[in-house]
Amino acid sequence: MKTPFRAFLLSLFLLLPVGLFAQQAKLSEVYMFGVGINFTDSTAYLSAVQRIEAVPLDASKKFLLNRYAYSEQLYRYLYTQAEKRNETCLVFYARSRRRAEKDYLRLRRRLHKERGQHNVVEIPGDAFHFTAVPYVNRMAAQQ
Repeated sequence: MKTPFRAFLLSLFLLLPVGLFAQQAKLSEVYMFGVGINFTDSTAYLSAVQRIEAVPLDASKKFLLNRYAYSEQLYRYLYTQAEKRNETCLVFYARSRRRAEKDYLRLRRRLHKERGQHNVVEIPGDAFHFTAVPYVNRMAAQQ
């Protein structure tokens, strides 16, 4: 009788954290733009605000899942098209277009101010477009 009870407690102890920390993804529409900066170069690259459908967000916190994949998309574009090898790429997103454009303008002003004599190259929306990345819950896949 002790052995099945211990096995039950052990399985409960091992599986409980997986269930608590598993992220629930909710597909949503977001507006996104990115920036690529090399801190040793005088040029910053700024993509246009884009509408992307079916992007996975954390259901409770509305946080963008797979953020690294969107930064990687911009990095790959700069690597192949602009032949930039050492850019640090960041992605900004918002659930409303108005909020995304406000953040875009604030960042653009800041880049122009901080890099006054430097270049800020704006990447048009028809040259580069983010694509939605499906979310794979790695914790659930390991079970």
